Amino acid sequence: MLGKVDRATMAVSLEARVLPLGTELMEFSFGLPEAVRYDGPRLKGLLKKAYAEALPREVIDRPKKGFSVPPVEWKSLLPAGGSREQAILERWLDRRQASE
Repeated sequence: MLGKVDRATMAVSLEARVLPLGTELMEFSFGLPEAVRYDGPRLKGLLKKAYAEALPREVIDRPKKGFSVPPVEWKSLLPAGGSREQAILERWLDRRQASE
């Protein structure tokens, strides 16, 4: 599956994160008590503690951020023409841009 993700994302110049899945790392991680892996209710507690000195506090504590579609850039890539699909896509991109 990792190979497929890698090829598919490279084909469209999309950045994707793949988890480190080495057997030894997984066995080590799952062998740790939950109190060490998590920081209270915070996920990735151990990871955040490990990088606390290397990364700014804003990075460590920021909330999750989803992937958004850049409508202006995508609209400029549309070919000239009048297909029904293009019209639908242009309306969708216009709505996305208006809501930002």
